[in-house]
Formats: sequence, structure tokens, C-alpha cells
Amino acid sequence: MTIVCDDKTSSNTTIAELGFFIFASVLFFAKGIGWYDGMPVFKLFFIVASIGWLVKVLLTRYSVNEFISSFLLLFISFISYRMSGEKGILVAAMIIVGIKGVNLKKQFRVYTWIWIASCIINIFLCYAGISPDYASPREKFGSTFLSCNLGFSNHSVLQMSYMAFAMMFVFAYYEQMNKKRYLWLFIGNIIFYMYSFATTGFICCTMGLLLSYLFGEAEQKGKGIRLIRTAAKLVLPVCIVFALVAPLVNNEKI
Repeated sequence: MTIVCDDKTSSNTTIAELGFFIFASVLFFAKGIGWYDGMPVFKLFFIVASIGWLVKVLLTRYSVNEFISSFLLLFISFISYRMSGEKGILVAAMIIVGIKGVNLKKQFRVYTWIWIASCIINIFLCYAGISPDYASPREKFGSTFLSCNLGFSNHSVLQMSYMAFAMMFVFAYYEQMNKKRYLWLFIGNIIFYMYSFATTGFICCTMGLLLSYLFGEAEQKGKGIRLIRTAAKLVLPVCIVFALVAPLVNNEKI
């Protein structure tokens, strides 16, 4: 029998949120410290995280439509994972299904610092010579530079890890964000780019910070906020469709 609870109530809700917190925080720590799919330690952490997710789902009440759409999303994501070998799409689907009823603002304030702590540990282990430094030459601006990945699996992961921190920080502390904080986050983006030379990650982080700042300005001044909110709702569906469809495409015919 499935144990369920309403989103508004009681100890079951608290336990359900704790289950999602365990799921997310364990994965945040594992990825932040530089572990990746295929490593035995990451597989162990993924199992622990999946148990937390299962608890959250079993203790959450879903409507019939939500149950059907969630099942289809998980099923398609699992097929995509089996075809591509990448767990990313499956984890994304698990997040979407399990996120119902979760106080994200409250939890992300913890996730942000878990991510920071794990990344700092990874960088420290790299400088201490314990974690491998996957340094590699990069051709940029007509010259060759040596990128330092600071313990992460490659230069792109390093830059995207900083972007993840920046976006998490903006979300968790959105009400306290101002021009100075956005500027400091952008300076951090530049500093990490000087290590990674990962242009795509740098541009994505810059655009994320810029759009977040413009959204805040529009919200305060009451101009263009309706258009921005409408466009923002399209981001997740477009990303989901791309992530689900792309692995099914036969690359040999492209």
C-alpha cells in the first residue's frame, strides 16, 4: 500500500520533504566533490539518493493526471537513459516528479552551501595532490593556454560548477540580491574562466546572471514582467523536449 499525505499537513509531509532533501543534497555533494557516473562511490551515493527520492514519492499525494504524466516522464527518461547511457535525463525527471510540495527556497539555502563546501573540498584535494588535476592545453584568442580543472573531470565541468553555484545563490537569496552581489558573482565567473577557458560555460553563467538581474529590475519597476514570466515558463518544457528527443535521434543520419 502506498502511504500518501497532503502537501499542507503533518509529519508525513515533513518526512517527505526530508526524503527529497536527502535525495538532492546527497547528489549535490557527490557532484560538487567531483565524482561522476561510473565511479563506485558515485553509484553508492546515487543509491542512497534514490532511497530518499522513493520515500518522498511514496509520501506525496498525486492527482490522477499528475500520476500518469509522472509515470510517462519517468518511463521515457528511463528509455532515454538506457539508449544514451547517461543518468542526467533520468535524474532530471526524478527531480520534476519528486519536487511537488517541497519548499525549494528553504532547501536551496542549504543546497547552496553543501555545493560550495563540496567544491571547496574538491579544489583543496586537487591542490594537495590527492585529487587528480586534469590539466589540458586550450586554444583561445590565437594562443595556447593551460587550463586547470581544479579536480573536476574536465574544464567545462569546472565552469558549469561555478554557474550552478551562481544560479543557486541567486535563487536562494533572490530577495537580497542587488547590483553589487551580481557584480561579485560575475567577477567569480571571470576568475573561474581564467582557470578553465570554457567559453560556453562562461557565456551561460553570464546570461543567467544578466537575465536574473533584468528580471529583478522588471519586477521592481513593473515593466515587462508579464512577458518575462511567460517566456520563463517555456524554458523548462523546451529543455525537457530537447533532452528527451536528442538521444533518440540517429546521429549517423545527421
